[in-house]
Amino acid sequence: MKNGESRKEGPPGAAALPGENRDRRPSPFFIEEWRVDPLSGEIARGDEVRSLEPRVMDLLVRLADRAGDVVERDELKRVVWGDPETSEEALRRAVWELRNGLGDDPQHPRFIETIRKGGYRLIAPVVRAEDAPEAPPERRRLWWWAVPVAIVAAAAAWFLIPRDFSSPEPKVLRGAPLTSYPGKETAPALSPDGTRVAFSWDGEERGNTDIYVKALDRETPLRLTDDPLPETYAAWSPDGTRIAFARLGDLQKVCVVPASGGAVDTLYSLRPALVGLDWSPDGRWLAFSAWGEEGMPPRIVLLDIETGEIRAMTNPTPQYSCDFMPRFSPDGSTIAFIRSGPIFQQDVHLISLEGGQPRRLTRSQGRIEGMDWAPEGRDIVFAAKAKTGYDLLRVGARGGAVVRVPTTARSAAHPSVASPGGLLVYEETKSAADIWRLALGEGADAEPEPVIRSTASDAAPCYSPDGKHFAFLSTRSGYTEVWTANADGSGQRQVTRFRGAQPVDPSWSPDGTRLVLTVARDDSTFLYEIDERGAHARCLVEGGADVVFAAACSRRDGSFYYERGDSLGWEIRRYGPEGDASEKVAPHEGMVLRETEEGDLVVWRFERGGIWRLPPGGGEGERLIEPEEMSYWTSLQAVPGGIYFSLLTRRGPLIAFWDEAEGSQRIVARLPENALSWFSISPDGNEALFSRAETRETDLILCRGFR
Repeated sequence: MKNGESRKEGPPGAAALPGENRDRRPSPFFIEEWRVDPLSGEIARGDEVRSLEPRVMDLLVRLADRAGDVVERDELKRVVWGDPETSEEALRRAVWELRNGLGDDPQHPRFIETIRKGGYRLIAPVVRAEDAPEAPPERRRLWWWAVPVAIVAAAAAWFLIPRDFSSPEPKVLRGAPLTSYPGKETAPALSPDGTRVAFSWDGEERGNTDIYVKALDRETPLRLTDDPLPETYAAWSPDGTRIAFARLGDLQKVCVVPASGGAVDTLYSLRPALVGLDWSPDGRWLAFSAWGEEGMPPRIVLLDIETGEIRAMTNPTPQYSCDFMPRFSPDGSTIAFIRSGPIFQQDVHLISLEGGQPRRLTRSQGRIEGMDWAPEGRDIVFAAKAKTGYDLLRVGARGGAVVRVPTTARSAAHPSVASPGGLLVYEETKSAADIWRLALGEGADAEPEPVIRSTASDAAPCYSPDGKHFAFLSTRSGYTEVWTANADGSGQRQVTRFRGAQPVDPSWSPDGTRLVLTVARDDSTFLYEIDERGAHARCLVEGGADVVFAAACSRRDGSFYYERGDSLGWEIRRYGPEGDASEKVAPHEGMVLRETEEGDLVVWRFERGGIWRLPPGGGEGERLIEPEEMSYWTSLQAVPGGIYFSLLTRRGPLIAFWDEAEGSQRIVARLPENALSWFSISPDGNEALFSRAETRETDLILCRGFR
């Protein structure tokens, strides 16, 4: 097998799967100031709580059981992974995550020592919770929070216990609503002097998104723009007199408007996508994302405001989907940006304004929704996907541990920081997604009906081959997991226990007895097979440093196709029906949608765009559908005789069908404007399942005293 492809039992980060002994974890214990709770998978220090992936927690538990002793690598592989043949890279990555969680320095370790040609040793003392002695006065503060005690006693005794303030614990930032208007107020940007905030708002009627400015001490905002196209990513000029913003449409524009109101000037126009915008501290540059040359992923570019010239700052390889959301450091010497890797893995990177290679600060944070530099430029604050919402996190500009910024928000995104006054503004969104059904035989204006509704996010439905069931992704367990339900929405059942690893786009085997899906965890992607009831999960392919993405199962023999990519390019591979080694099918980038009776592959090609038919064994193939006619690669379903795909229009998304025999397309349904990208067509072609965002409100929250 190529690049470490392997078959392993149990998914990465899974919990309580057959064959795993995760229900026998010990009771809580202490390592220095950290309280470790193996059952919840969390470590706590004062008010700071961090979650460890189950594999990483298992590693810590094993080292704690043998504290002071050298635990050999093979023993750790056998106990934690159940396989002494596990790769060294997987073990090193788990140790790195554990050190990162504990805030340990491998060069000067306090907790974990690396023994060359041996293994690892936990050098810090371990104390079980039931054996914890009373702490001396200077440390009692830590034990107080670690040892469970009665709430009434806690309230009475807290004020009587001596505390050491030499290393203060992070305090919860108590925010107050800055806006509470109907609709959604998004993408806040504090002015340089910290007296005003610019933001986007879709208005009381929720009909159009424009740029507004609000003084912190006033309720009524000033509307700066009034254009039919949505506008966002407000960015202040260094002197606070102008605001740059993005006007989104088929042709996207970088515009500027006086902060007190006035005429709008267009500085630059480009094809999509423009994600993020920032103004340099010296006033010379505007940074944003733009597509690279010859179909290369979006990159960070600089626009010289005086000359109108464009300068490319980054050049992501085809392995990455894009670079976006640039932010200048306070001194203007560095740009922070987000690089999107395989399957929702996004991380903060830095690059010098002088150029060079980007430096990565975080590892596999999941989806990131906005960031900014903390006061004085020592840290970067960003919002990353948590269990069911977004957490605010911070990381040092020189690297180090990622630390949670404690807020009272359930989901905080798009932070903006102003040094004067220590101000922090962020979005707080209350939202959910439900699954709906739409009849396709009633014309384009048929009314949808709900199938699954909850307070969680339920998305990515996928019909089983017989149409009696469907699989979907849900956050109702606290993590994104795969669930199944009957066609009418009844009989909902959780079938995976990945507990933090990200499952993506499950698809059914032709006989409907199993699901094949991609699972992303850390810097790796895996291909998994699970049965319809979740009684068994099997890792088929481990991508290692490569990207692997599941696609379609063959209706002829039960094999399935998947995509593998690295920095050198992509290839389509086939995994045999009996679990035999995979083989390369075509040296092309592309997601296989189905296999024809003649053995051709119908493929969505990432770089070339559109839908293609590839002959057996490779070859250039034939383009069937042009890319400009399509919206999302997730909104594609190939069936015998044609392909369903989505179109974006001003009136909302449409579902179209391309008839293979006639070589033409027709509109079969109109989706609501808030429909998400995934849909699934029933086997009889009469209905479509889709997910719809049930967003209630997005308000802006202001915190003071942020340092």
